[in-house]
Amino acid sequence: MKLVVTEYADADLGQILRFYEPLQPGLFERLLQETDRIFQQLEQFPASYELTAHRLRRVQLSTVPYQLYYAESGDRIPVLGFVSARLHPKTKTKIVSKRLETWKQSGE
Repeated sequence: MKLVVTEYADADLGQILRFYEPLQPGLFERLLQETDRIFQQLEQFPASYELTAHRLRRVQLSTVPYQLYYAESGDRIPVLGFVSARLHPKTKTKIVSKRLETWKQSGE
C-alpha cells in the first residue's frame, strides 16, 4: 500500500510545530522522527492501529497531545490529519470523516 500525506495533514503538522516549537525547543526533530516511524509502520501494517468510527484509524502521538488519523482506501493509505486529542470523539470523527470524503472526491 502507498502512504499519501494529504494537504490537511501537512497543514495540521505545520500548525502544531508553529505552536509547540517555541514552547519545547527540539520538538521539530522529535515529532519528525515519531511521524517517520509511524509512517513506516503504516505502510507495512496498515491495520495495526486503533479502528474508530467510519473505518478510520488513529494513532496517539507521544510528543504532542494529538492523534494522527488515517484510512485504508483501496491501495492507498491517506493520512487525513493530526487532530487534538482533547476534542470530543464525535467532533474528531466528524472532522476526519469530512476530510476523507473531500479527499476521495478530489480523486487523489
